[in-house]
Amino acid sequence: MLRISTEIGSISKFKNTGDFKALELLAKAGFDCYDYSMDKVYVFDFKKRFFYPITHPLGKFGWKNYAKRLRSQADKLNLKCNQMHAPFPITFKEHKRWIIRSFKVAKILGTEVCVIHPEDIRNTYSNVDFYKKILKIAKKYNLKIACENMWVWNNELDHIEKAACSTPNEFAGLIDAINDPNFGACVDVGHAEMKGSNTSAKEMIEVLGERVIALHLHDNDKWKDSHEIPFTMNINFDDICSSLKKINYKHDLTLEALNHFNFNPNEKIEDGVEKMANAIKKIASMLD
Repeated sequence: MLRISTEIGSISKFKNTGDFKALELLAKAGFDCYDYSMDKVYVFDFKKRFFYPITHPLGKFGWKNYAKRLRSQADKLNLKCNQMHAPFPITFKEHKRWIIRSFKVAKILGTEVCVIHPEDIRNTYSNVDFYKKILKIAKKYNLKIACENMWVWNNELDHIEKAACSTPNEFAGLIDAINDPNFGACVDVGHAEMKGSNTSAKEMIEVLGERVIALHLHDNDKWKDSHEIPFTMNINFDDICSSLKKINYKHDLTLEALNHFNFNPNEKIEDGVEKMANAIKKIASMLD
């Protein structure tokens, strides 16, 4: 059976949880791995075009010790850091140093794949040079890089429009243009199912084929980027699993139900993590 994982940012954000408690909850629920959310280290307000002050421990002095403590905790719980999500957007010069910080943290945590968004609003192929340069650095830290299919919201149409890697053929074209065994695709199934995408998660997976090295699994209403637990909204996970079988997918199943606790603010954290685990275990069983 494939390893099951989830991002922990949606769990650790609560005052009485934090990263270390989040790892305990994952282990108790039966997860094999976790996806560390470095995208929370520095936060950019897209509407205000404003960087918030750094408050995350991995963005401050002493970050190495914090990362080592996380690794120690995960090792005790027999959890692996299979994925990491790097900070974004990549538009700004400040971003490069935070990506490199992510790589350094990833090496301490034993991370295998780092997901890095393309620059959404640019042409897909205009991201090639960025990925080639950052991939050279990533290799020093024994990391693979996964690019993610993205979207741009059109307020007038009230749905998404074309963005970097939002179409299966362009996404595949970017992976092929870089042509490196340490670079591949992270298919975000929710992004591929949003209104206006003109594709589907099924098509995205099947066109990309063996280029797919990572997943972001979550559900939505086929309109907005809900990031809810699979099997709670409208995405057809039978189709997704069928496509993953078709391409002989052998990598991890990583959940990205970022907004589950936003939709269910009164739910106990333990119960929500258990629901996350049950959903991703169901997907794993469908692929077994």
